[in-house]
Amino acid sequence: MQSYYTKPKIYFYTLLLVSIYASSYDMYIASFPSLQDFFHTSTSAIQLSLTIFVLAAIFTAIPVGIISDLYGRKKCIIGLIIIAIIGTFLCVFATGIYQFYIGRALQGIAGSGIYIVSISIPNDLLKGEEFLKVWQWLTLAFYIAPSIATALGGYIVYHFSWETVFHVILVICIFTLLCIAFTFKETGIIIKRNEEMSRRKAIFANYKKVLSNQNFFIYCYVTAIAWAGIAVFYTILPFVIIDHLNYTPVFFGWVTFSMVICGVLGRLVNMTFFAKLMSLEQSVFVFSIMNTFSVTLVFLALIFPEHFTIYILIISCTLFGFSSSISAISGSSAAFKIFDKSLSASATAIYGLIIDLVIFLGLIVSPMLPASILTLGCILVALTGVGLYLVFKARNNSMSS
Repeated sequence: MQSYYTKPKIYFYTLLLVSIYASSYDMYIASFPSLQDFFHTSTSAIQLSLTIFVLAAIFTAIPVGIISDLYGRKKCIIGLIIIAIIGTFLCVFATGIYQFYIGRALQGIAGSGIYIVSISIPNDLLKGEEFLKVWQWLTLAFYIAPSIATALGGYIVYHFSWETVFHVILVICIFTLLCIAFTFKETGIIIKRNEEMSRRKAIFANYKKVLSNQNFFIYCYVTAIAWAGIAVFYTILPFVIIDHLNYTPVFFGWVTFSMVICGVLGRLVNMTFFAKLMSLEQSVFVFSIMNTFSVTLVFLALIFPEHFTIYILIISCTLFGFSSSISAISGSSAAFKIFDKSLSASATAIYGLIIDLVIFLGLIVSPMLPASILTLGCILVALTGVGLYLVFKARNNSMSS
């Protein structure tokens, strides 16, 4: 089986599957105003559709991991893509906001499930340093994909309509379904029907083993900070930069784009330089400290004169983009290094659950508080402060063992 899956094929199938998640998650964000007009509803009601996607993803992670272990990656992926197609159809033909919510929930179930199974593929086929190298390049692509999807969605909405965004998602889903159905070979363990009961017991034992490992949880949380922190920046910064500081939406776009670029730069620098100087655990420790420092800078904007505010915010968000991208890749690599291939699906399912849960908490808390610099700083310091505390705890666990 491994001879069939060359590295280019591993990259192709993993990124193809992740494209469904990335496009379903936020390609439609630029169409929020159009959706608000179409459904005659409030801004918060449209924003809720993003939260529903993440909430649905939270309840998907563990069941998908179990199903893919029992019945194989291929069957699971095909079933999830069909759910994604149904959800996308519901979004396109929705006549009311609640129908749209149902479509988004199905997209969340399918998108998150496909993401979890897709990151099991390199774990199934590779090990050791070979896996870490491929994983680092894949996570770089995962980091860039949502930004590409958002930019592409803005272009589509500007030239066409919000429905066209979902038409594009539909095309991606159908193309992926055909590729998986006719060219993808199973990477997981295929079991016979008479072995299913013993396999189920083994799977639950695997989950128990993963859930009992404290360091795994810590490294997953450190990874989640990068995604949750960016989500918090995206939720609050528009109001601060556009409404309070009176800059244009275009300028705001460049600020968020600079954060993503710094994240890409951070991962490239890490792969070529820092990874050779530090172990994964040391990298998590150093850049978790840098995460906390970068978001603490936000509070300086409350002290300095207002004309310095934008510069402080830009330094804070770009520095966070750089440091969190490194702590995230090091954290996820350290997490998956703990377990062998037999636990790959269980580990990736719980990994996906933790990522979605932390992002969901960030998306829930941010809109509940005033969109201000103080709110931004407090939420980010709380996120990164907890992460730093847990990293110290992981270091103590390693030293005591």
